[in-house]
Amino acid sequence: MLRTRTSTLAVAVSLAALVTLAAPARAEPEEAFALVVASGPGCPSEAEVRDAVASRLGFDAFATTGTPVRVAFVREGEVYASQLHVGDRAGPTRRASACHDLLGPTAVTLAVVVDPLGTRAKRAREAAAPEPPPAAPASPPRVDAREPPAAPEAPAAPEAPSLLELSAGPFVALGVVPEATAGAELAFAWRSARRGPSLALALDGTLPGSASAAAGTVSGQLLSGSLLPCLDVGPLTGCARLQAGALFGRGEGMTHPRVDRSAYMAAGVRFGARWNVSARWVVDVHADLGAQITRASFEIEGVTLWHAPLLAGGLGAGLGLQR
Repeated sequence: MLRTRTSTLAVAVSLAALVTLAAPARAEPEEAFALVVASGPGCPSEAEVRDAVASRLGFDAFATTGTPVRVAFVREGEVYASQLHVGDRAGPTRRASACHDLLGPTAVTLAVVVDPLGTRAKRAREAAAPEPPPAAPASPPRVDAREPPAAPEAPAAPEAPSLLELSAGPFVALGVVPEATAGAELAFAWRSARRGPSLALALDGTLPGSASAAAGTVSGQLLSGSLLPCLDVGPLTGCARLQAGALFGRGEGMTHPRVDRSAYMAAGVRFGARWNVSARWVVDVHADLGAQITRASFEIEGVTLWHAPLLAGGLGAGLGLQR
């Protein structure tokens, strides 16, 4: 397993930089820090980071408002990294082969940021020491009946990164050629890690489908591309589909066999569902329904063997790789 090693000199330089980052925030005696953690699957949560820092300092160092201390756990190729920002200043970046291995080094870094000289930890230890029982009050304590001020809103978490996806899979098409036929689709997509809007470009092709009569046999094959603007909600996805391509027709068993080609256009919708089987792999199933703008006819010597219907559809599945 890959492990990140840091020399003694590098640790000293990092700690000195952290003290410099924290120093402006300590100019006010009562300055507070607000922790914001952006995490993904398999990475430490905000509660885990907060508890790890508290176990080192002896107290909860973060409030709901104050100077923002942002920690983002992100993937960089085959390793994970923790990125630190104190206010508008960037701190050191830690890297490890496993995301949870970053919890300890990140907690040490944050402890130095919020308490560079150890004075807050010392006060916390002194406050935790047992004290003699207080003397009985001369009069009952006065109760302030005023309502406490409303808690300020927590800082917004940073946006999750977008993902690029390459997928491929089979489908069955109905109504685009003379009979139901199988095909394959290759798609490139941009998606948000938090789900929501997405955009895909698909390239697909069918196997030939044929129709026969006494005069001969005709077959058709479709090669096309599709633009799919989508909306992902949980595992479900819905898309508009704009399709354009070329329909190839071939006549056989006749006096003058020929091959012909015509433009193909259709517009419709796609509905489906997606499931992540790992951090990088995803499977999906989908159904298509569309209106054929250009409707082809297959004829032999003036006899129409097949005319494209107004509506066409299909069922498909795919396996995708995200990065």
